Amino acid sequence: MQGARVLRNEAYLSYVAMTKDEAERRRWTFYKAVNLRTWKEEKGAMNKAELVEALRKETDLSRVKAEQVVELFFDQMADALARGDRVEIRGLCSFHVKTYKAYIGRNPKTGEPIQVEPKKLPFFKCGRELRERVDNLKPL
Repeated sequence: MQGARVLRNEAYLSYVAMTKDEAERRRWTFYKAVNLRTWKEEKGAMNKAELVEALRKETDLSRVKAEQVVELFFDQMADALARGDRVEIRGLCSFHVKTYKAYIGRNPKTGEPIQVEPKKLPFFKCGRELRERVDNLKPL
């Protein structure tokens, strides 16, 4: 385990000084060299590929069909938010769009006033059941 940690540190230091393409190639080589499962457990994050894999295992769908389902789900959520609609998944979370007005801000470096344009940003709100589950660390 200690050797894998040293390898990750060395790979990161060389990763910082590379071009983007070179870094991408080396990153995949690095993943093959290090136990990927251990790295993911330390990181503690689930990505889209892992979500597709979990869906595939639970429903016996092919990988292509599982990818299509996940893509459709995310695309529909993004489209609804782009239209200004609210997305609510009971027990899990809700998303809605907050509209911010234009205002006069300040450049933090120079202190001069600047005009900040109006914008819309997606906003996430955790559901009660998810909040309780995370707080109590209850598995399924």
